[in-house]
Amino acid sequence: MEDNYQRRFNAPKSKKQRIGRKIPRVLKKSEIDALMSVIDKPRDRCALKLMTDCGFRLSEVVYLRIEDIDLSERQILVKQSKGNKDRLVPIPRSSELLVLIPTVRNRRKEGYFLHKSSNKGEKPFSTRAIQRQVMVYSKLAGLEGVHAHTLRHSYASYCAENNVPLEVIRDNLGHSNLATTSIYLHTQTASRREKMDYVQF
Repeated sequence: MEDNYQRRFNAPKSKKQRIGRKIPRVLKKSEIDALMSVIDKPRDRCALKLMTDCGFRLSEVVYLRIEDIDLSERQILVKQSKGNKDRLVPIPRSSELLVLIPTVRNRRKEGYFLHKSSNKGEKPFSTRAIQRQVMVYSKLAGLEGVHAHTLRHSYASYCAENNVPLEVIRDNLGHSNLATTSIYLHTQTASRREKMDYVQF
C-alpha cells in the first residue's frame, strides 16, 4: 500500500506546476546604455530610468506622484502597488534620476510626476504610452523584443550581479517572497561561469 508521500509523488501535476517559471530576458549594462543614448527628452529618460535604476513596474511609473519623491533622502514611496502594499525604494547615488527628477518636476509641488494636461485637468500618462516609448526607443537602439518589464528584470539582474543581497532586491521590487526574486540569480550565466573558472576539477 502506497504511503501518503508516494501518492503525492505519483499524482498528476497541475498545468501551473508543469510549466514552472521561465527565466526572464534581461539587458546587459551596455545595452541599457545604448538604449539611453537614443533618448533626448528628460521626461522620457526619467520614465525609463525609474524602471532600470529603481525597478519600477510600468503602472508604478505612471501613477508616481511628486509628493512621494524625497530627493533629500534619495528614496521614493511607492503606494498601494501590487498586493496593495507600500514600499520605499532607494534611488542609487550614481543614478541620473537625481538630476532628471528636478528637471522634469520643475517647480510643481504635487500631482502626477509624469502627466499630460487637458481641458479636464492633469492626467497621468497611460501605461500604453510608456510601453510604446520603450518599444520605439529600443528599436532605435537596435534592441529587439524589449518591453517595459524587461527593464525591471534588468534592474533586478544587475543588482544580483553586483552582489546586492537577495532580500534587498526583493524589498526594492515589492515581491512577497524570496522565491520570486531568486529567479534573477539564474540570469547571471556569465557571472556564474566566471566564478566557476576558478574551480579546479
